[in-house]
Amino acid sequence: MVTFWALPQEFLTGASAAVGIGLINAVGNLGGFVGPYVAGYLHDLLGSYYYSLAFLSIVYIIGAILVIFVRKHGARVL
Repeated sequence: MVTFWALPQEFLTGASAAVGIGLINAVGNLGGFVGPYVAGYLHDLLGSYYYSLAFLSIVYIIGAILVIFVRKHGARVL
């Protein structure tokens, strides 16, 4: 999730960047709340933590792919 915190400063400025960081933080906290329930549900349904870890790995891979495809529009001026 730390990777995503750098993105708002690259594309937004001022209050917009702060809102972007807050949104990323909220989504991360939502994942921290929902994740254990999903892992427990998959464990109860399928009988193994393997599938919970596989689901988590897929989510991380999707996140990494999204970060790779974010394009920078130009040089940042300080």
